[in-house]
Amino acid sequence: MAIEMGYNLHDACQRYRNSERINLFWGILTGQIEEMVYHHQMRSISQLLQYLIKMKTLYSFQQESISSKAREAIVSEPNSPLPVKVNYRLSLFSMKQYQESAVMHNKLVMTEEQFFESLNNFYTDKTSLQIDELFQSAKQDLQYPKESIAFSLLFMQDDEGRFGKFLSTLIRQINQEKLSYVEQLKPILLGYSLISVSQFSRAIHMIDANISQNELNRYIQWVFSIKDFHSSQQVKPLDLEDLLRRLENCACFKH
Repeated sequence: MAIEMGYNLHDACQRYRNSERINLFWGILTGQIEEMVYHHQMRSISQLLQYLIKMKTLYSFQQESISSKAREAIVSEPNSPLPVKVNYRLSLFSMKQYQESAVMHNKLVMTEEQFFESLNNFYTDKTSLQIDELFQSAKQDLQYPKESIAFSLLFMQDDEGRFGKFLSTLIRQINQEKLSYVEQLKPILLGYSLISVSQFSRAIHMIDANISQNELNRYIQWVFSIKDFHSSQQVKPLDLEDLLRRLENCACFKH
C-alpha cells in the first residue's frame, strides 16, 4: 500500500511537472530545494496582505476624518476652507477608535492610486518597472474597468490551488531577486578553486551586511549540507558551481 502511494505521488508529480508549485513540492520532498523557499514565499505574501489591510484601514480612517470635518464645516463654518493635509501617523487612541467603527466591516477595496502607492511604500527596494508589473497584473486578475482594486481577491487560489497573475508575478520577482542575490557573489568568489565556510560567510556579508547570524547559519547549513552548524566545526569546502547551485535552491534574499 505504501509503495503504491509513493509511486502514485511520484507519477503525479512527474505528470504535472509543468506546474511551478508541483515542482517546488517535489524539489522539497526530494531534498533538492530548501523547505524555507516555500515558507519565505508564503510569508512574503502574508506580509503584503497584512500591509495592504493596514493601509486600507489608514486610508479609510483618513476619509472618515475628512468627511467628518467637512460636515462640521458645513454646519458651523460654511465659509471656512477644509484641511487638505492628512496626517499619516495615527495615534493608538485614534486607531482603536477606528477599529471599533463600522468601516472595518467594509470590503477590502482601494483606489488604484492608493494600491499603487501602497506597493511603492512596501517594496522600497523594487524598481519602478517591478512595481508597475505588479500593479498591471493585479488589474488583469480583477478584470473589471472600475478605478478600484478589491485587493483581497488577489490573494485567493483557484480550485486547483493555483495563484492568479498577481501572486504569480510576485513569486517570480522573489525568485528573480534571489538569482540576482546569488549573481552578486560570483565575482567575489570567482578566484577560489574551493570555497570554505569562512570565505562564503565573508562574501555574504559583503553583499548583505544586515544579515543576522542565525540567517547566515541557515545558509551555511543548506549550502554545505550540514546540521546544527557551529563556528568551530570542520566543514568540507565546495567548488563554486556546486555552491551557487545549492544557494539558488535556498531561500536567500537581501536583508
